[in-house]
Amino acid sequence: MAPIAFDAASESGRTRPRGPKAHRKASSPHSALTQKRCGAARLGGASDAAVDKTTHDLLAVPGKSDPSRVVDAFVTYLDDALADYLFLRSIPQEFWRVIAVDALLRAAVGFEAFRSDWHIAAIQRDASRYKPLEEVWARYRVAAAANPNPIQRAKAVAFVDSLARNPDMDLVRALADPHGRNLDLSSFDSWRRRARADLAPRFSQRVESLPPEDIGIMEAVVAMRNCIAHRSRSSTDKMNHALKALPGGLARGNQRITFRSLGRYLCGSSGADNVTRCELFYRGLRRIAAALHVKRHQQSPTGA
Repeated sequence: MAPIAFDAASESGRTRPRGPKAHRKASSPHSALTQKRCGAARLGGASDAAVDKTTHDLLAVPGKSDPSRVVDAFVTYLDDALADYLFLRSIPQEFWRVIAVDALLRAAVGFEAFRSDWHIAAIQRDASRYKPLEEVWARYRVAAAANPNPIQRAKAVAFVDSLARNPDMDLVRALADPHGRNLDLSSFDSWRRRARADLAPRFSQRVESLPPEDIGIMEAVVAMRNCIAHRSRSSTDKMNHALKALPGGLARGNQRITFRSLGRYLCGSSGADNVTRCELFYRGLRRIAAALHVKRHQQSPTGA
């Protein structure tokens, strides 16, 4: 089975600054804007208001990312992982439980990265409600407007406005995830709160409109992932609580499930169709991803 890994960076349409390599890594969320003297003093300076080519290349963005491409990449990842799981079920039955736990963990880790990448891509696609980014541009607009030369002032203000309409992905990621650990979206409530605060309505509504059944599947997948990783009493308690709340054949019985018995639960059939619970969790995650997919022509009336 392929190693547990998921990175939609190269598949999600994420853009990178095209300046010299020495300037590609920002030491702080704002350093990409302050390198090469592009700070407030530079934008407001009467004798040096024009931004040089090196700085322009550093900040220019060829285009916006597409959150739906992040969805497509994750769906492909899920399909490949599920195909591996179904193929490996052809081996002797005594190995099925181990395979099921590994397959579930693989899906859960990918889902964690997917939600973080999708959320950040949605901010970059439409940052109209993202306050940290607006605060950055506000400071630079003030500096640009202070230029006493009317021609240079107009150019500087227009340049800052163009950056605000097309924020650099690295800057958005540095503001949203400064420590590079993925966004903390462990529970649905935390994801919903952050979506309301960060995302434009056409994206936040996708999160808020998820049905209770899919929310329960998401919570259970996260809880199982934590139990597999930590195997603590607390993580086991939370997993059992999440599994008990699931509908139909996914719900656990009265017997407590631990890390050691999780494989048996996942290999169990949910009904007459003989589909394992592990497969149903994969279907649930795929359904959640599909609900976050926004077609390109629906993303913005202006085509942004």
